[in-house]
Amino acid sequence: MEIQLANLLDLNALRQLERACFKKDAWSLLDLIAVLTWPEMIRLKAVDSGEMIGFVAGDPRHSNGVAWISTIAVDPRFQRRGIGRALLQACE
Repeated sequence: MEIQLANLLDLNALRQLERACFKKDAWSLLDLIAVLTWPEMIRLKAVDSGEMIGFVAGDPRHSNGVAWISTIAVDPRFQRRGIGRALLQACE
């Protein structure tokens, strides 16, 4: 597993991940485009064998001295392996 920067080219993979993780509450297509393009947003993906298996987005507010995680997800097939923890640590 490798953590990499995510971008708009990851839209389809992120959409599939959202549906797998959040069935009823998955973000809309517009929300996913926004999270992948919003300036200053931290976007990281976990990749295994070329497949996105996790994603985290962090929203730092430097002027306020705070930040928050907008979303974090790990494909159910890969959960309980420390991937979410690794994404969170990389985002921090």
